[in-house]
Amino acid sequence: MCLVASFLLFFRIIAEFIEISHGETSRNVCRYVRAFKSVVHSLVVTCIYLVLWIRQRRFYETPALEYLSTPFVRSMSFFVVIIMAVTNICNIGLYLITRAYTNLTRGCVVEWSSISKLTPGLVLFVSTLTFQLVLLGLLIYPLFHHLKACSGPSNEIPYIKRVTVAAMVAVITDITCGAVTVFALKNTYGSMRQVVYDIDMLILLIAICMSFENWRHRLLP
Repeated sequence: MCLVASFLLFFRIIAEFIEISHGETSRNVCRYVRAFKSVVHSLVVTCIYLVLWIRQRRFYETPALEYLSTPFVRSMSFFVVIIMAVTNICNIGLYLITRAYTNLTRGCVVEWSSISKLTPGLVLFVSTLTFQLVLLGLLIYPLFHHLKACSGPSNEIPYIKRVTVAAMVAVITDITCGAVTVFALKNTYGSMRQVVYDIDMLILLIAICMSFENWRHRLLP
């Protein structure tokens, strides 16, 4: 999943260069490149959060932690992946159906929008922030209970710290990038906001990789 997300993010960054090079002169570039990037963005986010979802599911399937798989935990785990899928589809729809793009001297900009221009970005960052917090809770919950049941030092403490720090970095990055795109880059070049999205996804991907024990091999195999 991380490898797929890396390739998709690489193709999206290539699309940034195409938009920056031709966004001032071609309306078709603005239309199709923005549509491509919107779809790729949702796919990258989906891959990254599926990594977290699969990992917490496997924790509850281990014999030592099966007793923590309560009906509430199973329901949260089931519904969060459904909500992730629905939200990502809605995000694609918000960017593709509710607006159109055109070319200006400052690059690709929104030509018209049937809803507030800020709505898609707000939905995107609120949903990703929610996924992070819920999935972090589902991941940390069994580890903390396992620590309470164990006597003496445990090897899970460094792992809990690593996962928590990585998740907090991702949350802070989401909030910061969301605030920058909504408030600081509201009336500037449209491509600048797209670059901020790319930076957000790149940091999120790195943070997810670093939450694993063999993060050096995952980042630089």
